[in-house]
Formats: sequence, C-alpha cells, structure tokens
Amino acid sequence: MVGRLCEQKNPLLVLEAIKKLNNDFSIDFIGDGPLKEEVQNKIIEYGIAERVKLLGWCVSVEDILYKYDLFVLPSKWEGMPLAILEAMAAKIPVLCSDIDANRYLLGKTSGFLLKAKIVTILLIKLNFFMKMMKFVRLLFKKHIL
Repeated sequence: MVGRLCEQKNPLLVLEAIKKLNNDFSIDFIGDGPLKEEVQNKIIEYGIAERVKLLGWCVSVEDILYKYDLFVLPSKWEGMPLAILEAMAAKIPVLCSDIDANRYLLGKTSGFLLKAKIVTILLIKLNFFMKMMKFVRLLFKKHIL
C-alpha cells in the first residue's frame, strides 16, 4: 500500500484483513501520516508484525513498486490517486475501493474494484489474488499499458 497513513486511505481495513489471512500474505506500507502510531499498535495487537512492514515515506516509489505482486488501496475517497497510476505504470495488479476516481482510472480492464469497504469483501479478493497470482501477474505484465 502506498499512501499517507490516514483515515482517507483506510490502512486499518488492510490490517484487519491481514490479521485474518494465512501467513503466506505480507504487506508493506509505503508512506507516513497521522495514523502511524495507531497502525503500529494494531500490528502489535493483531500479532502480524512479521508480515507487515512500515517503510515510511519514499522519494522514488516507482523504483521499488516493480517487486510487488499486488497493489492495494482501499481509500474512502480520492481526488486523483497518483499511487494507482504508479502501480499501473509498474504493471502491478491493482485492487482498490470502488469510488469515482479509482473507477475512472481503472476502467473495465486495468484492475479490480473493491465494491464495499468491508473486511470480508477485502479478504475474498485477497484470497482470490493469492490463488491466481501467477496468472494475474502475467496478464498485467503483457496487457496493461
């Protein structure tokens, strides 16, 4: 996840999902913000410290995005989500909230929309990606942008 650790970006939803996923799934948070302390506390409370890294603010996100299998951004609202554009440029599958700005960027073929900001829905989508990751990653590398 790339973005400020703030209410808008909804990082606590991601942590709740990680808590319920099996141990094969890990996530890096790239960014900083007012929810950092709460995010750190939830990581400890949920017992997921070995699967979650807080990398802080990064100058050149595009230089590291290529190493990830999936980009997740469950924002509650967005203007023009630059992080999604960066993930698309890195040819990473995008899973983001179904809000106007994200829907506009992804269209019908450039990613996957999270219809509800409910942890159960996010879990279903993340489990799908874990099972289909090789195929989805190949599809994005060959056909996106």
